[in-house]
Parts: sequence; structure tokens; C-alpha cells
Amino acid sequence: MSGSDGQLTGLEAELSDERSQVCRALGKDELSGPAIFRRMSGSKGPVAGDQRLLYPALYGLVASWRMRARWQTDPSGIPHRVYRRGKFGFPG
Repeated sequence: MSGSDGQLTGLEAELSDERSQVCRALGKDELSGPAIFRRMSGSKGPVAGDQRLLYPALYGLVASWRMRARWQTDPSGIPHRVYRRGKFGFPG
């Protein structure tokens, strides 16, 4: 929820920032969640090992049609969800 003055609460602000970082890390590529996190960790992203907001951010972006997700099986038979730009693109 937003604060009474229209400002985002601490968690909402963190999640919004995480969504922006996810969008920048993904770019025009199609990547799995761990690959997105590795890109974010290589930049000025979250602290290494801190993925607590990555998947809520991904799910929110998929739900808002800004990102698409599909299942892909790797050569060893393990399924991974991969993400790419969605129908409505990325926010600013």
C-alpha cells in the first residue's frame, strides 16, 4: 500500500526499484531468473546472494504484461522459466 501522502512504503519502493533493475538486466535478451540475478549482481544491483525481491518483481512484471515467461528445458532435462520483453515493454 502507498502511504497517506502518495509515497511508496519501504517495501513497495524496494520492489519498484527491483523491477527497474530486472528490466535493465534483461534488456532484449531471454534469460532465466538466475541469469537475470547474475547480471544484476555484476552491476550496482542487489547484494550478492540476496534474491528476496527478484521473483516477486518478475511475477509482477509478467502479470502486468511487461515481461513474458515460458518454460524451457535445458540439455540435462531440467526445466527453467525464461523471461523476455512483454507485450507492453518496460517502464521508462
